[in-house]
Amino acid sequence: MVLNMGGSEALKLPMDWVDLWWEDIDSQVKRIPEFWIALSEDERKRAARFRMDRHRERFTVCRGRLREILSGYSNGLPKAIRFRKGPGGKPVMNGDTPGIFFNLSHCGGHALYAVAYGREVGIDVEAVRPKPKAAALVDRFFSIKEREAFQTLEPHDREAAFFAGWTRKEAYVKAVGKGLRFPLDQFDVSLKPGDQNALLRVEGAPEEVKRWSLRDIDLGPGFRAALAVEMTNPSPDKDISTRFRQHHL
Repeated sequence: MVLNMGGSEALKLPMDWVDLWWEDIDSQVKRIPEFWIALSEDERKRAARFRMDRHRERFTVCRGRLREILSGYSNGLPKAIRFRKGPGGKPVMNGDTPGIFFNLSHCGGHALYAVAYGREVGIDVEAVRPKPKAAALVDRFFSIKEREAFQTLEPHDREAAFFAGWTRKEAYVKAVGKGLRFPLDQFDVSLKPGDQNALLRVEGAPEEVKRWSLRDIDLGPGFRAALAVEMTNPSPDKDISTRFRQHHL
C-alpha cells in the first residue's frame, strides 16, 4: 500500500487507539529513489555509512516509510517532517503536529511502526529463532525475579519465555526514552507468552506499573512483538486499543 498524503485529509487517531504498521521493507526497494528525496541530509549521511547495500537500502526504506506514515497524520508531505531529540534522546516530531508520538522497530527485511496521539509508545519485534545462549542472556540482562521465573520453566518453554521477556523489556525502555541507559535488570516483566499486563514492577517507581500498558502484538508465526503504551489517565475501565493500518502478511 502506498500513501500519498500531501494535501489529503489527515488520518484520524483517537486518544485511546494505537495504530500499527507492519511492513515488508524488502518488497519496497524499488521506491528508494522516491524515499531518498524525502530524507533529511542527516538521514542520507547515516544511510551512506552502511557498507552493505542491503543494510543501506533497508535503512532508506525504513526511514522513508516512517516519514510517509507520519505525514498521513499531519496532512503534510513526507519530506516536510522534522525530527528532534526528546528527553533521553528519543526522536520526536518537531513542528506543526504536536501530540503525535511514534516508535519503530526493524527485524531483517521487516519493520513495525506504532503511532499514538497524546501518549508515549515503544515497540519491539524479534524474529523467533533457536537461541542456544538464551539462559546466558537472561543471567546477564534480566532481573532477579525474571531469572528465578526462567529457571522454573521446562527446557522446551524457555525459548518462548526468553523472546516474550526480551521484546517486552525492549518495548518498555524505548517507550520511556532511555534506551540502553535504563538497566534492564531494574524492572520485572512477565515471561508468560500472551500476558497482556506484562509490566510487573519498576525499581524505585511503583507508579510505573499503572502508568504503562505492556502487551504482546500478534504478527503471526515466526515473530514476537511487544507494545508499551503510556496510560495518561489510568482507569480500570479504560483500555488502549490497537489496530493494524498495514499488515504485510
